[in-house]
Amino acid sequence: MGIISLRNRILFMTLGLIVLLGVIVVIFVKTELTKALLFDLQDKGISLTKHLADISVNDILTENRLRLQMQINDYKESTREIKYIFIHDKKGKVLVHTFRKGFPSDLNKINEVKPGEEYSIQSIIADKEAILDIAVPILKGETGVVHAGFSEEPLNLTVDKKVRFLVGIIIVILFIGNGAAILFTSAITKPIYNLTKTAEQVSIGNLEQKAMVTTGDEIGRLGITFNKMIDELKNDRGKIKEYTESLEEMIRKVSASREELDRTNKKLQIANKELIKSNEELDEFTYVVSHDLKEPLRGIGAFSGFLRQKYRDKLDEKGKHYIDIILDSSERMRRLIDDLLKLSRISYGETPFEYTNVSYILNEVKDNLSYALESKKCVLEIPDDLPTVYCDSTRIREVFHNLIINAIKYNDKDKPHIEIGYNGHNDHYTFHVKDNGIGIEEKYFDKIFHIFQRLERDDKEGTGAGLTIVKRIIYKHGGRVWVESKVGEGTTIFFTIPKNKRRI
Repeated sequence: MGIISLRNRILFMTLGLIVLLGVIVVIFVKTELTKALLFDLQDKGISLTKHLADISVNDILTENRLRLQMQINDYKESTREIKYIFIHDKKGKVLVHTFRKGFPSDLNKINEVKPGEEYSIQSIIADKEAILDIAVPILKGETGVVHAGFSEEPLNLTVDKKVRFLVGIIIVILFIGNGAAILFTSAITKPIYNLTKTAEQVSIGNLEQKAMVTTGDEIGRLGITFNKMIDELKNDRGKIKEYTESLEEMIRKVSASREELDRTNKKLQIANKELIKSNEELDEFTYVVSHDLKEPLRGIGAFSGFLRQKYRDKLDEKGKHYIDIILDSSERMRRLIDDLLKLSRISYGETPFEYTNVSYILNEVKDNLSYALESKKCVLEIPDDLPTVYCDSTRIREVFHNLIINAIKYNDKDKPHIEIGYNGHNDHYTFHVKDNGIGIEEKYFDKIFHIFQRLERDDKEGTGAGLTIVKRIIYKHGGRVWVESKVGEGTTIFFTIPKNKRRI
């Protein structure tokens, strides 16, 4: 299918608009003219029918049907608009009519006049002709009703005649408009055509071609602007050549730099492997040292406890205080070594990943923390619709355990409340543990996840490794962890776990 030119499109649009407006005008004029003529017919028909009703009263009252028949026949003959007349009494019995072949049965009980009405109008079809039936009661309907049928054909003929005349005018306007549209479109499209030819020449590199400017309107200004653009292209051509040479030189330098970058990347890869190996050795060292420290520490704690139990009465207050310090310190050291072991096991030990329902994990955590929850009268709210995730269930259990323990521990409210929640709108699940506790200042948001970093408000029970363990576990699962908090209102810890196990 060929492309329609701009000139032809404007012509088609103009002609289409004229035709559309003509159709609208014809429809509007025909409708309004029909309404006006129909109204005139109704008005004239009502007047004639009322007059007929008035002159028929005496004949009906005297039951002089012969004279009544003659009267309606004369009335019909003298009024060309009337197609028929018939009169019936109040019971509906036809008294006289003007039909030569007998009264049509389909006209029985048409256009009945309701009590209190002066007349009634109904459009009907009789002998395949549109008729306007007008009914007028005689003596308010006590004597009977006069029906007169008025043909709508003269009305329709008048409308058709005027519409045909209007259509003729519109056709003349269409021809005139077509001629004007041709002149108009030529005036518009010729400069555009010339400008297009110039653009085609410029597109193939001919910058000597200039647009012909013959008008001062928008198209003329466009031509002037286009010529300025050609001049600028000429000036820029030299600059482009310089830039091209400069770019080629830069490419040569980049190629040389790329070789150097490849060498640097190889060095970085070697350094990265060494760093990974060092981290693995450090985790292994932490694991071994922490494990080996537990035995002598257990001995220190046992013998200190033995001294306090067997020889407490033989010691003075200072000695008793020293023994308490040794026991407290050994217990704190034990917890610290346990946390170090947990951290090293996250990287050093391997636990298989599997699909696990988070509700199952949280119910276990809740059972293990039942005493801590009851002792502080803390409400733990767990939703019923928690998802099934691909994870190391032991580690995720440890995450929830540490977060809930912190929420219990750092809560100063009379009615502590902890809420577990999640959403899965993106490519990962986002879980949160929210409390109404003491809250955390914003300057500590990053610090709380660092190993052995404790806030000034902390007591001596914690080691400062709980949230570090949480962060290490979540990172191993391919997620991230962050905190939102307001002092005095509470804290919410968020963490994510990918839905797709390939991302872990």
